[in-house]
Amino acid sequence: MKELVDEMYIHRRLCTWTSIELHEKYVSYGGELTRKQMFSKLAMHLGDNVVVLSIDGCASIIGFREFVEDEDAEDALARKILAESRDILFTKTKYDLGNFTHAKTKEHTSATLLRFIAIFQLLLMQSS
Repeated sequence: MKELVDEMYIHRRLCTWTSIELHEKYVSYGGELTRKQMFSKLAMHLGDNVVVLSIDGCASIIGFREFVEDEDAEDALARKILAESRDILFTKTKYDLGNFTHAKTKEHTSATLLRFIAIFQLLLMQSS
């Protein structure tokens, strides 16, 4: 675990990591914990120094708090995405998997969220 934490501190300005990436590095250093166990211990060890984004069914993302925008900006962004998502019209009674095309998905997603994902994706590509 120490090697993983040391590597995270070396790259802390440049990176956010998924739990999958961190577990792969952890295993390459000889670690034997499951991904969930490792990520839980890592987050506890780093404590308030990190921000963790967790969504059920998706890999968690972790980054150092000092390099994340201020919390007021994060809250405002989250509220904007939520408001835009609520304004998107859809019918719950018609759930057709044929509608899940790239264009339809973009049409039914918050514009702010799409911009955020694009920026995030660009930053990830630049850091690797």
